[in-house]
Amino acid sequence: MLPQLGAYPPLIARLLAQRGIRSEAEAQVFLGDSQEEQPNPFLLPDMDRAVARLQAALAGHEQIAIHGDFDVDGITATAILTEGLSDLGGHVTPFIPNRFSDGYGVTQRTLGRLADSGIRLVITVDCGISCVEEISEARRRGVDVIIVDHHEVGAELPAAVAVVDPKRPDARYPTHDLCSGALSLRLLQALHSALGTPLEMNRYLDIAALATVCDMVPLQGENRILVRAGLSALSQTSRPGLRALLRAGNAAGDAPDASTLGFRLGPRLNAAGRLADASLALELLMTRDEGRAAAITEQLTGLNQERQRMVEEALVLAAELAACEPADAAALVIGHPHISRGIVGLIASRLVEMYHRPAFVYEQSAGECVGSARGIPGFDVVQALGEARHLLTRHGGHRAAGGFALATENVERFKAAIHEASARQIPGAPVAEPLEIDVESALRAIDQTTLAFLARFEPCGMGNTAPVLTSSSISVQNRKTVGQGKHLMLDVRDGPALWRGFAFGRGDAAVSVGARLDIVYSVEKGSRGFGPRLRLLDWRDSKTMGAA
Repeated sequence: MLPQLGAYPPLIARLLAQRGIRSEAEAQVFLGDSQEEQPNPFLLPDMDRAVARLQAALAGHEQIAIHGDFDVDGITATAILTEGLSDLGGHVTPFIPNRFSDGYGVTQRTLGRLADSGIRLVITVDCGISCVEEISEARRRGVDVIIVDHHEVGAELPAAVAVVDPKRPDARYPTHDLCSGALSLRLLQALHSALGTPLEMNRYLDIAALATVCDMVPLQGENRILVRAGLSALSQTSRPGLRALLRAGNAAGDAPDASTLGFRLGPRLNAAGRLADASLALELLMTRDEGRAAAITEQLTGLNQERQRMVEEALVLAAELAACEPADAAALVIGHPHISRGIVGLIASRLVEMYHRPAFVYEQSAGECVGSARGIPGFDVVQALGEARHLLTRHGGHRAAGGFALATENVERFKAAIHEASARQIPGAPVAEPLEIDVESALRAIDQTTLAFLARFEPCGMGNTAPVLTSSSISVQNRKTVGQGKHLMLDVRDGPALWRGFAFGRGDAAVSVGARLDIVYSVEKGSRGFGPRLRLLDWRDSKTMGAA
């Protein structure tokens, strides 16, 4: 523990120090007692050019299209710019491609349709950075394009009017991991600054935070500040769609946190683009009609339930296919006609969890395979796809995740190329990531003061995981399964301290009442009037020290 952090309880001081916080001033920023000054949005590459072109479009009453993507980040970014530019008098048309009829990302066909409708300025959000040929064709048709994207930059930038991407090698902006929803908000900020008009930030913070959490960018620095402000805005949001989603996710009335965004709201919004049309989710975010919001939310809830069913069925098939892969393969590369392109990313993520290997999963059809990839720590998905780019018709993404498409006739060559590229990145056999424990503490030492400080470690997620603690010789007072037997609930005691803990997905674990355990856990806030609880991550018998 550092002397500068002596004002905090010892457990909190140790946790802060482990996160690299070395001073009282840094601790105050992290815990929300003071605010860091936010970077100037004009430090983003080409922001001045993007703002100048938008000013000209607004002054000339041009038709502007916002070309988004069908995940939460692309949908929220589209909503932010559609509303923001419309409020400034812009003539704005939002466009979200349909995954099944339009394909992934920016295409010549979708840009052509916009050009045919009279659009002369297109802003692509959460897509476009790898679309060199598509943007060139748009220019030949007299359409200017502004790219607002956060995916990895290739060897050649598209010939757009402006390419606003913090991952550009020439970027001076200090945060390289902003999602497209946050980038769209920064574009609005810069435009309002140039026009000399105030921006009603609070109107957009809730959905910018939603994008940041659901796109799994690191919750550090600027992203963490944005999400914290967005959660505050969400608790009093004026958007009927968000209020309806909170009710559907049984989260209305609770103080929202990052898990509210990532597990209660995000999956329902994503279900629209996975199984139907993402325009439904966009309408939900933008509607001001309470009845329409309720109707769309009911539809999205049904789609999400269908998505869950499809994932469970496809995962059985995917596991069978994975078992046929070479035992020493550094990555899994699997595809099948019965694995829908709408859920390939979800299946890839589940395979990574099961096999601790990067996973490339695609829907196989007669002419084209469309897929998604997920990596493991230290593995660069985009690099692997780049080594197979001669076989791909489209690809893009970032280090942890990517998308791709290829002619079906090239599938076997693609699998061989990805296996070779993955083997170069992972020379040895992949192994499960060890569970990292932050500190050891007596469970009875976690008092109300410590709990209050732990709550201020939120928002937790990618890049700022919830603190992981371990406590020894904890007595099991009660045991039961919940969630149709899938999950385990334990009441545990340490002296006078009695806690309820949940181990998700561990309903079949052999734990007896009266047992003494060494437990690994994080502390979660309660919901619907219940107090804080433990999320049990692992345990072992205190006497035999055997693994759980």
